[in-house]
Amino acid sequence: FASEVAYIEQYGAEEFNEMLYETEMQLLNLKRHPLVGEEAIEALNAKRQLLVLECEITDNLFEDEIQRPLLLDGPLKKAYAIDLDSEAQGNAVETQTFLFDFLNHQNRFPIYTTFFAFEEEDKDNRAFFSQQHMSFTSHVLSRQKQTNGWLRGKRTSTSESHFFTVKIENAKMLELILEHAYRVASMNELFMFSYSNRLSIQQEVETTYRKTRVLEDRFVYPEETTVVIVGHDGGMLYVLSNEEHFAYDLRTDWAKRLRQQLPNDTMIRQLNGEWFADL
Repeated sequence: FASEVAYIEQYGAEEFNEMLYETEMQLLNLKRHPLVGEEAIEALNAKRQLLVLECEITDNLFEDEIQRPLLLDGPLKKAYAIDLDSEAQGNAVETQTFLFDFLNHQNRFPIYTTFFAFEEEDKDNRAFFSQQHMSFTSHVLSRQKQTNGWLRGKRTSTSESHFFTVKIENAKMLELILEHAYRVASMNELFMFSYSNRLSIQQEVETTYRKTRVLEDRFVYPEETTVVIVGHDGGMLYVLSNEEHFAYDLRTDWAKRLRQQLPNDTMIRQLNGEWFADL
C-alpha cells in the first residue's frame, strides 16, 4: 500500500519488518487493510467489527452460558457468541441495531420471535400485536423450586414465566417488535428469533411414590432451524443453527460462510482469539 511504502521511506525497512512480526493481521490475505496510515484507520472505522467465539454444545451450555430454558434438536455441535468490538461492545442499543440489520440482511420472512413478558403487561402486549396485525401465541413455563424444610421434610414452590411468540412477516414488523420489546433483552430476560414455527415445550418430570411433578419446562426448537438468542443484558448475540449456511462444518470455511450472512458494513474482526484485517 502507498501508506506502507511511505512508512518504509521515512522510518526504514527494519522498522516496518518489526511491525510485520508484531501484527496479528493475516498478511497473505489479498483483501487485507494497510498496516499504517489514515487508510488503515478509515478502513477499520468504516465497518462494524465483530468478535466471534465458538461455544461447545454441552448439557450445561444453556444453563451456565446462555442461561436460557432452551433445547435445540438435531446434530448441532457448535454455537457462536457474537459481540460487537470496540466502544460498542456490550452496548444494547448498538446490538439491537446490528440484530435488525443482520436479520433483515437475510431477507427471509416470516421469522418468529419468542420473548419474556411481564404478566402485568399482558393486556398491553396483546393490544399492540392486534394493532399491528401480528399473529402471536402465548406460553407459560413452570419450574419447581425446592428448599430444605424442617423436620417434616422439604418445601417446594412453583414459579411461572410468561412468554409470547410473534410471527414477523416483513422488515417493518421486525423493527416494530425490536422497538416494543427489546428492553426485555436489556433486562437479561429471554429474547430470541427462529425461522421455525414448530416451537414446543418439553417437561422434565420426576416420579416418586407414584406422584409425578414437573421440575422444569424448556422450549425446544426442531432440527433444521436457526436460532438467534440475545444475551448478556442485550449486548451480545448467540447463533445456533442446524441449517447448511450457518451450521458448523469442519469441511468448509465457516467464517467465510458466516461473512456472507452479515450486513455489508460488517466485518469479522476476531474469531476464537485470532485477529483478522478483513474477513
